[in-house]
Amino acid sequence: MSTTVTLPRLTGGRIALVVTALIVLLLVFYGRNFVPRTWELNEMLRNDPVLAAYPYEFRVVNFLNGVATVTRPYTDAFGPETFLLQIDPALAGLGSDDPALRTAEQALQAQESRAVGLLLGQPDVQSVDWWLDQAWYTRNEVPLPGEVGNQSGR
Repeated sequence: MSTTVTLPRLTGGRIALVVTALIVLLLVFYGRNFVPRTWELNEMLRNDPVLAAYPYEFRVVNFLNGVATVTRPYTDAFGPETFLLQIDPALAGLGSDDPALRTAEQALQAQESRAVGLLLGQPDVQSVDWWLDQAWYTRNEVPLPGEVGNQSGR
């Protein structure tokens, strides 16, 4: 008499169940390592009380090979005046030498320095690059300084 051993059929549902179980096991054992480093760096910046009190949120948009790319509301090509006038309308009409405008610029630079210091304080961050936060301009309906004369029906 011969005995036949039948193996259970692998149906789509069973395969999905096995794959789901493997994913859950991986998350249980290695879950902390699946959190992208940019999320952790952004959480650190958000949780800093000094940075949180400022009207602009510096964000890490990329972290690769020890370089954190961080947003800011201006570039070296155009200064922070457009941004500063938007967050503090009382600065409108002041000359570029006005002490109030200089104080606002220094406050922004102090925030940038704090963000850089916090990031460089992390063992895996070697440098910081700046990235223009174009989304901030879009959200606040402010044309970028280079686009003021370039509004062609958009």
